Amino acid sequence: DPIPAGWVKTSESACNGCCPYNNPRIVIKNLGILPAGSVETVCSGERLPAGWAKIGEQSCTGCCGYSIPKMVVKKIDGMPVGTVERICNGATIPNGWVKQGQETCNGCCGYSLPKFIIKRIDGLPAGSVEPICNGQSVPSGWIKISEAPCGGCCGWDLPRATIKKYTGLPAGTILNICGGQNIPSGWTKVSEQSCSCCGIYKKTVKIKKT
Repeated sequence: DPIPAGWVKTSESACNGCCPYNNPRIVIKNLGILPAGSVETVCSGERLPAGWAKIGEQSCTGCCGYSIPKMVVKKIDGMPVGTVERICNGATIPNGWVKQGQETCNGCCGYSLPKFIIKRIDGLPAGSVEPICNGQSVPSGWIKISEAPCGGCCGWDLPRATIKKYTGLPAGTILNICGGQNIPSGWTKVSEQSCSCCGIYKKTVKIKKT
């Protein structure tokens, strides 16, 4: 029978003919009802419910069939604003979270993959400033204000950008943002100037909240 939505396989074992065609018996668990912050081990290859991410991997001597390892997974959806987590490369970064760096972990994610350092930034107050790795979209309500190399902290020599939450800032606020971005609704361009602080765009634009 198919595994119901929200449930995942956590192990399997032989059962001496208890299942048709000598199939093994599998153990499944409902992840959908567990609270934020829960950590579980599930068989690799399982489709995780939304809000869960792989944070590690461990061998289990055939407990999942053949030589398949187990994944260590965590429910990060619903964690408090400002929470920082480390998830395996390839895991889905949930909405409201951004990648801020990566680090090696000596095979803890399988195949020498690094871990991503992610942070939940939705819900932070207006004017908050955060670093994010290039290669991902700037979240809605935020805008890029600078960019700089970070010594490989984001992988493949990608630079790291600094973004600022402009949503909710009062009228009259002035920001210097990197060129190449759309000016947000409700803001007007005041001036622009050349700089070496914004990567390939090489200029900043001064904008004012009307």
